[in-house]
Formats: sequence, structure tokens, C-alpha cells
Amino acid sequence: MPFRSDRDGTSVLVPATLVLDVLDVLDVLAVLAVLRVAPAKRLFGLRGGRRGFGAERRSASLPEVEESARMAAHGRSLP
Repeated sequence: MPFRSDRDGTSVLVPATLVLDVLDVLDVLAVLAVLRVAPAKRLFGLRGGRRGFGAERRSASLPEVEESARMAAHGRSLP
């Protein structure tokens, strides 16, 4: 039966409260997901937004720098 009677005689719709509890948990999880993803994906201008993304893309990566140093040490030029 979907209704439960409390001591004072009022009826509470149990499935409705369970659904609302589940939705509250899902809302909290959604907020936590946005807080986790926003900085990583530079959403909302965090970590420099589009400018930061472009600067990171244009910068040389560590493996590229190491390879250049290794080639320079052996007297070879980059292709």
C-alpha cells in the first residue's frame, strides 16, 4: 500500500518521498560532477578558458623537448 499512517493519523505518501530523496541525491551528484569537470575542461572560463587552452596547445610538450635535447646532444637536427 503506498500510504503509511503516522502516529498522529496523517498519511504520508512513501513512494513520493523516496523519489524526492533519490532526486536530491542525483542533484548533489550532478553538482559534484560539474565541480569536477569544469576545471578539467576549462568550462566557465576556469583555468584561462579558451586562451588557456590555446596556450597549452601551442606550448611544447615535455617529450618533444626531451627529444630535441637528445638530438642536439648527438649533433642531429630536427626534421
